[in-house]
Amino acid sequence: MRTPILLLLYTIAVSCSLINISQALADEKPVVKQPAKWVKIADVSVANSVDLYQPVSYLLLDRQVNNTLANKQKYYRYTYRLNNTSSVVDNANIRISFSPDYESLILHQINIIRDGKVLSRLDINKVKIVSDENQQASNILNGQVAALQLIEDARVGDIIDYSYTIEGSNPVFANNFSYIAPLGWSISIADVHYRFVVDANMPLQKKVSGLNVSLDEQRIGDQRILSLSLTNTTKRVLDEYAPTWHNPYPYLQLTSYQSWQDVARWASALFNVDSQHTESLAEFIASIQTMEQSKAIEEAIRFVQDDVRYFGIEIAENSHRPHPPSEVFAKRFGDCKDKTVLLVTLLNAIGVDASAALVSSEMQNSINDYLPTHALFDHVIVKATADDKTYWIDPTIAYQGLGADTLYQPNYGSALIVEPQSTALVVAQPDVEQTSAVHIEEQLTAADYFSPVKWQISTTYKHREAEAMRYQIAAVGLEQMARQYLNYYAKKYPLITPMGDLVIDDDRHSNQITLTEYYLVPQYWQHEQQDAGFTLMADHLVAYVKKPTTIKRRDPYWLHWPLVIDHSVSIQFPEYVRFDSLQDFALNNDYFQFNATLSQDKRTLTYRTHYQNKQNVVAAADTGRFVQDLDKLNNYLGYQRSVLKVTEDPGVNEMQTLLKLLNKRSLAND
Repeated sequence: MRTPILLLLYTIAVSCSLINISQALADEKPVVKQPAKWVKIADVSVANSVDLYQPVSYLLLDRQVNNTLANKQKYYRYTYRLNNTSSVVDNANIRISFSPDYESLILHQINIIRDGKVLSRLDINKVKIVSDENQQASNILNGQVAALQLIEDARVGDIIDYSYTIEGSNPVFANNFSYIAPLGWSISIADVHYRFVVDANMPLQKKVSGLNVSLDEQRIGDQRILSLSLTNTTKRVLDEYAPTWHNPYPYLQLTSYQSWQDVARWASALFNVDSQHTESLAEFIASIQTMEQSKAIEEAIRFVQDDVRYFGIEIAENSHRPHPPSEVFAKRFGDCKDKTVLLVTLLNAIGVDASAALVSSEMQNSINDYLPTHALFDHVIVKATADDKTYWIDPTIAYQGLGADTLYQPNYGSALIVEPQSTALVVAQPDVEQTSAVHIEEQLTAADYFSPVKWQISTTYKHREAEAMRYQIAAVGLEQMARQYLNYYAKKYPLITPMGDLVIDDDRHSNQITLTEYYLVPQYWQHEQQDAGFTLMADHLVAYVKKPTTIKRRDPYWLHWPLVIDHSVSIQFPEYVRFDSLQDFALNNDYFQFNATLSQDKRTLTYRTHYQNKQNVVAAADTGRFVQDLDKLNNYLGYQRSVLKVTEDPGVNEMQTLLKLLNKRSLAND
C-alpha cells in the first residue's frame, strides 16, 4: 500500500526581477492620519476581558466601508488582549496587507492599553513594507505587499488596539459593489460592528444567513447607511476534513448585482480582449484546422494544458481580466483565465462551440445559496460542445488523457457561462461518467519455504489517478520514484532487492497508466517451529479511506470520490496446499461497498478486496456508524495463515504421492 498521489500545482522559481517590481510598487510608505469623518468610532469595553483558557481574548472587530467616495475607503479596527506568553509571540506584530497598484494605506493608531493607560506605539519610521506574495506557491504573482510593525515591548495582559483605512479599489469591478461579511468564527468576539455607506440610489440586494439578526438602515441625504452589530459571538470550530463547500458560519451579503446576468455581462466585458491573431498563433490554428476534428480538439487541449505553463501575473485589473490569446500563446504561460481564453480561441477556430465558464473550486454547488456576485468565483474553465456532448475542460490540469472523452473532468458543481445572454448558473457536471480507479495485482512465487520469494506488482491508475501519477513521474523522475517504492517496501522487508527496472506503460488515449515492479524478497516466510507463516495484504484502500479523528462531529466528513480500488494478492506455493477458510466477506452501506474474497486454483491462492464509494461526504450524524464499518472492513484487508510441517523438501511428499498412485494403478492392472 502506497500513499495516494494528489494533483499538485507546478512549482517554479520566481525571478528576482519580478520580486523587485512588487517591491518598487511599495516604495512610498503609508501615511498616518486620523480616521475620516464618515467613520463612526466604536467604544471598546476592556472589563472582564481575561480568559485564562484562551491565548487571546478578542474584544472588537470593526469594519466600515464607504462606497460613495471617488476613492472608496475601507476602515478596519481590531482590539484584543494577550493572555499568555504564546499569544505575545504570535500576536504582537501588526501586519496589514494591501495592493499598492490601486490601494494606499492610512494608519490611524497602534496602541497598547496597559493598566488602564493608552500607550501609543505607532512609529511610521519603524513600519516596514515587505512582499506579501502569498500565492507564489500557486504560481500567482499579484503584487501584494504588507506593512509590518513590531510592537517591541508587548507583555502578557496588554490590550492591542489598532486601526487603519485602505483607500482605493480594483478598477476591474467598476461601479459594482459586493461584500460578504462573516458573522461567525472559530473564535468568540465580544463586539462586532459592520457599517456600509452606499449611494442612496444604488440598487442593493441584502441577505443575512444563519443568524436571526437584521440590518439597521437610514438615509442621510444622498447616502444610504447600513449597519449591523453583534455581541459575544458563538465560537464554532470546524471539524477536520469537512468538505470545502460546507460553510456552517453565518454571514451577511450585500450586492449591487440584481441577477446572474448582471455578473455574466460584467465578466463578458472583461473577457472581450484583443482577439487579433499574431502570425505564430495563426499558423498554429491553421495546422490544427487540417486535422480531423476529434484530433484537432485533442491537440488544442494538449497544447494549452501541457505546453502553456501555469503562471499568472494577476496585478491590478489582470486579477480578473485575461491577457489576449496571442500574448499567452507567445509567452507560453498564463493563469486559469489566460489559458481558458486561449483554448476557447483554438476550439472556436476548429468549429467547436466553446465558452469560458466561471466556477468555484471550493464552494462548488453551494454558490447557489448566495446572491449574485463576482466574489464567489475563484477559477475559470472551458465549456465545449462537440458531437452533442458537453465537456467541462480545466486547462490548468497538465498530463491529462488525450481526447475529450477520456480526460478527467472535475465536477465543479455549478458554473456561470461568460456570455452576455447568460441568465443563471448552470450545472457543470460532465456528461461522461469517469470513475477514477486503482487496480493492483501482486504475484508472489515461492520455489520452497526457505528461499527468497519473487514479487511482481502491477498497478493500473485510471482517469484522475492516472493524471496524478503522470504528474508525479514528471516531477520526481522514474529513478527517484523506483527508489522511493523500494524503500517503502524495505520497511517491512529490509532485505528486499529489485529484480528489474520500474516499467511504465502509459496509454493517454484511454487515460490509464500501469506501473510494474519486480522484487526478490528474502525471509518472506515467518518460521515458527516446523510451520511457515505468510500474509497476503490487499490494503491499498487505506491510503484513500481514513478514519476521522473527530467522530462526534457537527460537520460532514469528506471522502475521496468517486473512486474504485481493486487489490489482489496471489501466492504460488511450491506444492498444492489446501486451505479451507474460503468464506467471503461483504459490507454495503450508504457510503461505500466492500468485499473480500479468497480463491484457490491448484497451487495458487488469491486474496482480493474491492472498494467503491457512493458519495463524496459522510453526514455528521452517520460518522459513528461509518467508523464502525471501517473497523469491520479493516479486519478483512489481509489473510494470514501457516503451512504446516515444511522442514522437509516439499518435492519429497509430492514424489511419494505420485509413487503411491502409480502402485495403485499397477496393482489394479494386475
